[in-house]
Amino acid sequence: VTLRGGSAVVWFGWGAVEPCGDADEHAAVVGCGRPAMGPLALSMPPAVRSGGRRDAAAPTTQLVAGGEEDMILSQQISARISRRTDWPVFVSCSVAAGLG
Repeated sequence: VTLRGGSAVVWFGWGAVEPCGDADEHAAVVGCGRPAMGPLALSMPPAVRSGGRRDAAAPTTQLVAGGEEDMILSQQISARISRRTDWPVFVSCSVAAGLG
């Protein structure tokens, strides 16, 4: 999670870890700790007009496509966080790729 002013970037996932360039071939665990980034969604807080209600869903768009499950999950999470924080929220999710 990265907070920057009035916005947030959330990235989570698991899967294969990228190998490091200086890795020893006999080491048991080698990696740089960077699983692949998944689909990226952006949600904006819902607009509230004078006398309006905040029941509207947060407008969400997919910036980087990926697997269908991860895309749906990143859109849902970004919309929920954006509605609760009233911030623009970017979410990248790479969970389904690690399950296979």
